[in-house]
Amino acid sequence: MKKGILAKFKKKTRIRTAAVLVMAEVLVALGSFTGCGNTTADVPELVEPVAAVNAYRPVAKRRVGNITQYEGIVVAREHPVFAKKTTTLAEVNVGVGDYVKEGDVIATAVSNGKEDQITALQNEIASLQRERTKTKNISDATITRLGYEKKIEEYLQNSEGINTKTLEILVEQENQRYNLAVIDNSISEKRDSIAEIQEENADLTFVAPHSGRVTFIKDMTQTNTIEPYENIAVISDYNDLYIETDDTNMGHYNFEEYKSKWAFINGKEVDITEHKYSNEEISYANSMKKYPPMAYDAPGATLTMGVDVVLFFMEEDNAPQLAVGNDSLTYDNGEYYVYVKGEGNTNVKRIVEVGASDGNYTIVKSGLEEGELVFYRNDALVPKNYDTAVASIGDYRETQSTEIVEFAYPYYEFYTADVAGTYRKLHDTGKATTGDALFSVESSVGRAELDKIKEDIADLDQQRTKANREYEYNKKDLETEIRGADRVDPDDVGTATDSIRENLYYAERKECDLDILTYEEDYASAEYSAQRAIKSAEYTKMEKGTKDMDGMSDYVEYSTSPGRISYIQYAEDRAVEKDSFVMTEELMGPSTGRTKLLAIMGSGTKDPQNAKIGSTVTLKKKDKSWTGTCFGQNGDKARFTLFTDDGKPYITNSMPFNKNVLKQFYIEMDTELTETDIMQTELEFNSVDVRDVVLIPASAMKTEVSQLSSKEKYYVWKLEDGDIVKEYVDVFNPDAPTSVKYILNGLEPGDTVLK
Repeated sequence: MKKGILAKFKKKTRIRTAAVLVMAEVLVALGSFTGCGNTTADVPELVEPVAAVNAYRPVAKRRVGNITQYEGIVVAREHPVFAKKTTTLAEVNVGVGDYVKEGDVIATAVSNGKEDQITALQNEIASLQRERTKTKNISDATITRLGYEKKIEEYLQNSEGINTKTLEILVEQENQRYNLAVIDNSISEKRDSIAEIQEENADLTFVAPHSGRVTFIKDMTQTNTIEPYENIAVISDYNDLYIETDDTNMGHYNFEEYKSKWAFINGKEVDITEHKYSNEEISYANSMKKYPPMAYDAPGATLTMGVDVVLFFMEEDNAPQLAVGNDSLTYDNGEYYVYVKGEGNTNVKRIVEVGASDGNYTIVKSGLEEGELVFYRNDALVPKNYDTAVASIGDYRETQSTEIVEFAYPYYEFYTADVAGTYRKLHDTGKATTGDALFSVESSVGRAELDKIKEDIADLDQQRTKANREYEYNKKDLETEIRGADRVDPDDVGTATDSIRENLYYAERKECDLDILTYEEDYASAEYSAQRAIKSAEYTKMEKGTKDMDGMSDYVEYSTSPGRISYIQYAEDRAVEKDSFVMTEELMGPSTGRTKLLAIMGSGTKDPQNAKIGSTVTLKKKDKSWTGTCFGQNGDKARFTLFTDDGKPYITNSMPFNKNVLKQFYIEMDTELTETDIMQTELEFNSVDVRDVVLIPASAMKTEVSQLSSKEKYYVWKLEDGDIVKEYVDVFNPDAPTSVKYILNGLEPGDTVLK
């Protein structure tokens, strides 16, 4: 359009009231065409230039159609660590903000006695191995002694005796083979049992399925129980980003077949595509009626975590096409027409063929050319005195703040009752230091049960003492016999058969008897030590919580690290079952040189939002400020994650923290702070952060109410080749109290607007 094409129709001598009067007459004249259907009437000459109130708009290419917009956010791909069945956790090894590698142990579950089963089996295997050693050694010594006896028969040249001893040796060898095989088979069966239990225990060890940052840990302050398909932790991969929207989910998505899906990322229009789930995953989600938020990829675009992105959807092709404002169109006798600015002070009626329309503009398929000036109905007064601004590319942000900031305790230490009995409170909620007595449980185990174990131990001691005396007595006799025995050469024995059998190899045969006696003693001594240790451990375990002579409980739990007790399960004198959950101590964990804080939105905050993971936050206190990064968020039981693990689809969710406020997030400050530093501070963060988008000053945005829908419409006064033109625009969150407005549609960077 040529510069000043509207300006030459202006008459500077006319006063403002005359211009308004003529404009009213023109509107009345135009109305006559729509009311009577007289399409052949002459178009009235516009004696008074309507251009004085900017009533003409150039025909231009625009993106027109019904556009649906969703608000998205760039997030990291999540990898849940979850339980497949109701599980009681023994410990959680990581905290929010930690970096973990694939395969790292995240948490372990209570074994419910399985460890005791394994220990018992291992003790049985150790006993069998001692028995095996004894059996083999005694059998070998027996075979050696039989060998000497066979040599005696050989010396006597007694064929029958030789055959008898040979058979006895073979029988002993076969017995040894059989007895060892029986023991080995029993050991193998017990090892198999241990393997089966350990395989079951494998389900009780939860490892990281992927490397990344921990952005969620279940709140364990009031329980150590995890429900089926509930996330223990969530690991986020900061190198795998996508766009997610809460406006719709996989089960309520209607834009799969739309031709146009796009977003503006880093100042460029980028096509987006839906994240593809497998047929098995989709079927599983439908069967469970649980659906994850819609997720989108932006191939070729560089995404920034925590940044907001507006997503656009059109059923038609979104390529810009020639369009006029809906306020320029008139419909009569089945035809649409407009008034085109002609030469001089005349308007020319033009029949047009129209296409798709939205609330502001309609596509013109024929009848107009780009750049032609078309009359539009305008009730707004054109600014007379104004400043200008240029629509530019910039960052749009809405901020929010919270005054509730606490030190974060991202790690947990669980305390359970080792025995059943009566609860005694030794520590209130609040801070705890290492070594503080937390609670005790007075055991309900009877003294008679303990006395029975003591009797068993005393019996073992008595039997061992007696057996040891017998061993020493028999050992002394054998050693005496061996020392007093003559080492007789066969040639010196003589010819008497009985004498030969009595004296030949006498010392050697007695040494075999001594070896057998020693093997039996070694086995009995080792068995005694093992069984006594088992009984003593059982006694110590049962003794926990029993009262001493002064009425004090022997069983007390102590704090293992500095931390905070925020919840206690039992009141004083309440009955406690063995292994039941009592309390959790929240721990700050190892010092990292930074301060981890937990920000909690006040319940009175209007429309509270969470800071986005990966986004920057600022902590302010008078003239001081510190920056940090959001690295974790509260859970949301209505938000589901759909994925496949070992070929099977799963849906999990993260339950919210037990505190009453849902909007909570973890932050890590760039510098280490003290509790004094954060007193009376205010945390500020971006509740909306959109990068590289079209911005104008807020004062440039104007509002009118549609007469048809009674809805607000937004427009700007735009300088078009020196002329003022009314331009309708789509505005992101127009009611936000911001100094700039984000224009979704209707303006391009470089356009000049009035403010």
